[in-house]
Amino acid sequence: MGRHLTRWLIPLPAILFAVFPNQANAEPQPGLETTYYTIDVIPPVKSDTEYPVCGSETENNINRNFNGEPFQQCGNDNFMIHYTGAITIPQNQTISFMVAADDGGTVKIGDTTEFGTWNLKGCSWSTPTNFALPAGTYTLDGWFFEWGGGACYMLAWRINNGP
Repeated sequence: MGRHLTRWLIPLPAILFAVFPNQANAEPQPGLETTYYTIDVIPPVKSDTEYPVCGSETENNINRNFNGEPFQQCGNDNFMIHYTGAITIPQNQTISFMVAADDGGTVKIGDTTEFGTWNLKGCSWSTPTNFALPAGTYTLDGWFFEWGGGACYMLAWRINNGP
C-alpha cells in the first residue's frame, strides 16, 4: 500500500497545478529602464556592448541633474546612460520636442527621427523638433553622456503650440 501511495504523491502537485492553474499578474511597471556605462572617448558610441556597465535603475522621467551625484559604481564624470521605455502621446495636432543636455543627449520616439545633440557643451536646449504623432503609446529610446563639469538631461514638449 505504501508503494502505491508514493507513486500518486509524486505527480500530485503537477496534477493539482494543471487542474487549478495559478494566475500570474504581471502588471507593467512605470518608468524608464536605464543602464549606465563608463566611457573613455568623446563622443561615445551609442552602444549597449561597447563600454563596461557601472549601474542600472528605473527612472520615473527624463529630467535629472547629475551634478556631483555619483551613481552606483559610476563616477561623477565620464559616463553614458541608455534610457528605454515607453511614452504615451495624447490627442494632438503637433508636438514640439526639445532635449537639454550637458554634454550630449538624444531621444527617439517610435519611428521618428532621433533629435537632440551629441557633442560637448554646457546644459542647453536643442532646436525644437516637431512631430505629428497620432495619440498612442510609443517606444522611447534616449541616450545621454557626461564628460566633465556640470551634467543635466531633460526632455520637454509643447502640444498644439500650448505652454
